[in-house]
Amino acid sequence: GFYDNLGVVGEQPHLLRQKTWQQDPGFVYSPIEWLDHKPGSDRRHSQLTHATCRYGTPLLMRWEGLDRRAAYHINVVYRGPFGPQFTCKTDDGHLIHASRGNTDSTPVSYSIPQAATSDGVLGLQWQLTNQVRGVSVTEIWLIKQQD
Repeated sequence: GFYDNLGVVGEQPHLLRQKTWQQDPGFVYSPIEWLDHKPGSDRRHSQLTHATCRYGTPLLMRWEGLDRRAAYHINVVYRGPFGPQFTCKTDDGHLIHASRGNTDSTPVSYSIPQAATSDGVLGLQWQLTNQVRGVSVTEIWLIKQQD
């Protein structure tokens, strides 16, 4: 399987950046890492950080070299500020989940349609459905299902 800790640079190999820092120094159109520090918190560091795309910019991820015949699912943690509601879809339009909010620190699991990985590539896109500051993803695991 694959794991991304989206709030830490270097631990998010599947996160796509729509623009470089030079093109978007304010991170308006590209993801930014965010630390949600709470003094005295007993949460793991990975649960205090996340990648956020702001102002309606979708958060994008992409995996390549997948088994074309395998079934996959994701475990994902949604946590961040501002009370976002968002959807997740594949790059070819399959709905992974309808509009929902954060999960705090609890991972939730979703099946990936096999048609979405039949070319060996999976792209996911998270898009805001309410008018708040941005969508945040904390951690994600892409897991090949065993027969």
